[in-house]
Amino acid sequence: MRFGLRNKLALFLVITLVTVQGLTGVVVYVTTRDILIENGKEQLRRSADLFLRQLDVRTQRIAEGAEILASDFPLRQAVASNDRPTIRSALRNHGRRVGATRMLLVNLEGMVELDTLPPGVEGVEFAFPDLLDAAFAGERAASTVVLDDTAFWVVVLPVLAPTPIAYIAAAIPLDDALLEEL
Repeated sequence: MRFGLRNKLALFLVITLVTVQGLTGVVVYVTTRDILIENGKEQLRRSADLFLRQLDVRTQRIAEGAEILASDFPLRQAVASNDRPTIRSALRNHGRRVGATRMLLVNLEGMVELDTLPPGVEGVEFAFPDLLDAAFAGERAASTVVLDDTAFWVVVLPVLAPTPIAYIAAAIPLDDALLEEL
């Protein structure tokens, strides 16, 4: 079978059209994909920034509440005299106010003296000494940590009388309720 000039010209035009359309499709796909990926990254960055700002606001609220507790004279007296029932009661009450399901009293050596969550981790070393160091230095001492296979947002503050005599750690669970609220 022989192709005439007309058929060769028609075949050339069809092949050219298919090639141009294919190349256009590939360029549009790649460009659109890159733009969508960049838009997605930007949205994730904005969402992460918003999430961190909300955590900072919550941390500030918890820190302010814990500062009130840490500066409470009866609590400081109870810590100084090792009045465990009074300390436990004050920590539980204050933990409820700030949304913490777990409050810990940590001594200056980094050992957990009291944990409001039975059976707790009393008598063991506080697992996050960098938070204690930051609290001692007066810096922001808050971080996401894992305690007993549960994720918590932990805020640590010193109990001052007028020098540090202990630390309070407020642990707020990073559960669905908190994430939905944030």
